[in-house]
This record gives sequence, structure tokens and C-alpha cells, in this order.
Amino acid sequence: MRCFFCGEEIVDREKECFNCDRPIGSGCYAKEEKVAGDIRGVFCKYCVEIRDSNVVPIRMENLKRWTFVIKRNIKFLSSEDIKNAFLQIAEDMEKLIWEPDIEY
Repeated sequence: MRCFFCGEEIVDREKECFNCDRPIGSGCYAKEEKVAGDIRGVFCKYCVEIRDSNVVPIRMENLKRWTFVIKRNIKFLSSEDIKNAFLQIAEDMEKLIWEPDIEY
């Protein structure tokens, strides 16, 4: 697994952003905060920047869940055009999850 920001090889699974699950290198995480009780969460630069700018981000978990739901249920749609449209939506949502700086 490599750092999302710098490409550093990561062996410790705990070095993922608490919010978006991106892998984070040792010098690339922005904040380490107490999240629940004694559990500390590491946050990536992107998630901290969004939070500190008072912009309400799209919750990554919601995007991941809906992408999964669309892909799982797409086989039950009847029209080929509808299937293709939903597949394109799911692919765009995945890009948004892993490449948040892309403007649509």
C-alpha cells in the first residue's frame, strides 16, 4: 500500500485517514485527534482542509455505500441504457472518492 499523497510505501494499516480511508505516509497526515475515548484518529490533509474551511463535505462513507448499492443492483435493471447510465454514475462516484480534486 502506498501513500495517497507522496507515494511512500506503508506497512502499518493504522495509517489511513479516519474519514476517507486514504493511505497516509508518515509525513503526510495533517492531524491526529482523539476521536472516541482513547482511540486516536489520523486525518489526511484533504479532509482537515475541508473541515477547517467550513465546507460540508460529502461523506465518503455515503459515497462508498451508494456506489456499492448501484453496482450490486445494476444487474436487475432491464434497459441497457439505464444500466449504462447507472454504471457511469458509479464510476464517477468512485473517482470522486479517490480523486477529490477533479472538477466535474
